[in-house]
Amino acid sequence: MKRMTLAALVLAAVLAARSTALGAAAHEAPFTLKHNNIFLDNVTLSGQGAYRAMIDTGSTHNLVDLDLAKSLGLQPTGKLPVAATGGALEMPSFAADMIALDSAPLMQPDMPLLGGPLRRESAPIEQDMDMILGYPLFRRWVVELDFEKSVMRLHEPAQYTPPSGAQSLPINLAMNVPLVKCRLDGAPGNFMIDTGANSMVDIYPEFLAASELHKKHAVYRMPVYGLGGSVDSILLRADTLEFASATFKGFRVYAHAANPFNSMIDGLVGTEILRRFTVVLDYNRRMIYLTPNAHYKDPWQEERAGLTALRLDGDYVVVSVAQGSPAHAAGLEMGDKILTVDGRPASETGISGMRTLVRQPPGAVFSLTVDRGGEQKNIAITLADYIK
Repeated sequence: MKRMTLAALVLAAVLAARSTALGAAAHEAPFTLKHNNIFLDNVTLSGQGAYRAMIDTGSTHNLVDLDLAKSLGLQPTGKLPVAATGGALEMPSFAADMIALDSAPLMQPDMPLLGGPLRRESAPIEQDMDMILGYPLFRRWVVELDFEKSVMRLHEPAQYTPPSGAQSLPINLAMNVPLVKCRLDGAPGNFMIDTGANSMVDIYPEFLAASELHKKHAVYRMPVYGLGGSVDSILLRADTLEFASATFKGFRVYAHAANPFNSMIDGLVGTEILRRFTVVLDYNRRMIYLTPNAHYKDPWQEERAGLTALRLDGDYVVVSVAQGSPAHAAGLEMGDKILTVDGRPASETGISGMRTLVRQPPGAVFSLTVDRGGEQKNIAITLADYIK
């Protein structure tokens, strides 16, 4: 009887271990979702530091800030071209060095690490970062992004079992970024799953011309800023996005004047869509798994002012005002330097606070004091859903 009990205990232990191997994550870490960008803290490079890294499926490489690379003594071995928002860039490459989170390596040893001015480029939007984790992270692990709990889980590809009941969507890893089939206002296209984009949907010129969305909807000019600079864009409201088995309605689309990739990529699905799911990216099986979460039916996080401000040389500067927007109607102009926001110094509000203000419900009012050529002006902006 005692032998049977011992055997049963051993069998139970084996089954439990097998269950853990199949279902449990090998590593788990909290992330911060700041304005729909995903950040990990406490990432190490060459065994040093507690650095901040953005998780970006739209990046073909892992990137490190150039000044950080120099401070760690990393030596460049060459240069590689990289697609970026502002156009193609050439970045120095470094022999792969260990990027890790706790004991989990976040890259493959055979892949180069690229260097770019990440801190300098992210400073104007006050979204400071030291690294970007792209394709090498997803090549090494099955990556689960639980937006409801703000947790990233890393699974061993050979042991991973897809979640039951999840929507599965095949991905094409063209140019080392994940592409899925979607329909935007009924027009089919290949869309990149881009956790580095905080928008809903972006499209590129070839798709815009083929779909003629700009002929069906009112358009508003609004440049988009990212790594490598800005790109001229128009903003419009689309009717439907068919994404896996989900259909999303009445959302904004940025249509860019240039395609940083190539014509086989029609656009991207950003984190404002993705955060409504637990997202599992399994590059080994060429699949993405989507499970709707508590945010699935959240209202869209839309800006309702029609302005973009950046921190430039210590000042908060208006760099774009959409024609026909509340900011335009209130008299705000490009080049205005924001001195106060609702009576407080602009530095206390910061870019993050301004982003929150312009996403308040329609009818909310906030005031700016701006400097325009040495003259101060008070401007009150009443928020509205101006994209029709």
